[in-house]
Amino acid sequence: MYHLDVPDPVLILRENSHPGCGCVVVLGQPRGGTSVVAGFCHLIGVRMGREIDPNNMEAKEFLGLSTFDNFHHRFESALAALKSDTKLFGFKDPTAIDYWPQISDLVPDPILIVVLRDAAAIAGRQQHDGGELSNLLANVASRQYALLRLGLESDLPTAIVSYERLIQNPSLAFEKLSQFVSGNVSVQIADKIHETVKPHADMPNEINFLKFGARFGLTSP
Repeated sequence: MYHLDVPDPVLILRENSHPGCGCVVVLGQPRGGTSVVAGFCHLIGVRMGREIDPNNMEAKEFLGLSTFDNFHHRFESALAALKSDTKLFGFKDPTAIDYWPQISDLVPDPILIVVLRDAAAIAGRQQHDGGELSNLLANVASRQYALLRLGLESDLPTAIVSYERLIQNPSLAFEKLSQFVSGNVSVQIADKIHETVKPHADMPNEINFLKFGARFGLTSP
């Protein structure tokens, strides 16, 4: 199925001993490709929230939680609500690496997906939102280091995703992530996902994972 001369978009750093069960945590950076990977998780069958914004695949119940005084209680409650619905659930927050040490013990059976993207590309995208480039690059480098350190030092199931390689071969990326997260692969989705996941495609106008999933019987939250 895989060609050795094609760089793999998904590297399995530590295998998942409980596929189909647990909390998938999509970690990365703002403008770093986490929205697409969270969309893949939705298509795999991961419950990524009860009210998901198709613009970025972030769940309303997790937005801005780290800014609340009772942050830990709210976060734990949001996860418990998802867990009550299904065995395989998760969340995506592109800044979660900043507060991961505060929440890591609250996440049941974590399955980590660490999304890496070219630092210049991330900073360039962030510059459009405002900010001085040198400061943005410094922040990107700091987060990138933290992400890699977590991946290397943790003993949790961990997949490392290259966003650039994913965009070049979304079908292969979907297959590898599906196998890692759930233990099986939807061949129908893998065969069609390249039709919607393309370089520079806009979310949700050109990439709407909720609508795409509905084509294959996946229900939106």
